[in-house]
Amino acid sequence: MIKLGQAIGNRVDSKLLEKKFKEERQLIEKDLKERITENQFHQQEMKALMLDFEIVENELRSYKQKVIKVQNILGREQSEKKKLEDRLETRVAELEVVKAVSLSMQDSMQERINSLESQLDRCKKERFY
Repeated sequence: MIKLGQAIGNRVDSKLLEKKFKEERQLIEKDLKERITENQFHQQEMKALMLDFEIVENELRSYKQKVIKVQNILGREQSEKKKLEDRLETRVAELEVVKAVSLSMQDSMQERINSLESQLDRCKKERFY
């Protein structure tokens, strides 16, 4: 048989173990509640960060679209500039041709005038002599 002292000791040990397990359980439950609260806080932070990320992503998409629009406008303006430069070059070439023809005609006309003056002078000399 179990002796009375042993039984009382076992009972006391049992009560102490029970108390110790109860305290440990309470500590574990407290720690679990803290971790759950901390986890919920981190989840809220993650949701906020995800929303911020989506906002930044949308802004980036918007900026990309604006950059594409600006690039398209620049492309059109560069194309228009090139067309205007080509037209200017063509016009300058045309004016150079007109200038060359004009100078040539002027030289021809001057030669003709000089020739006519010479003839006039000869005619005057012939008439007066």
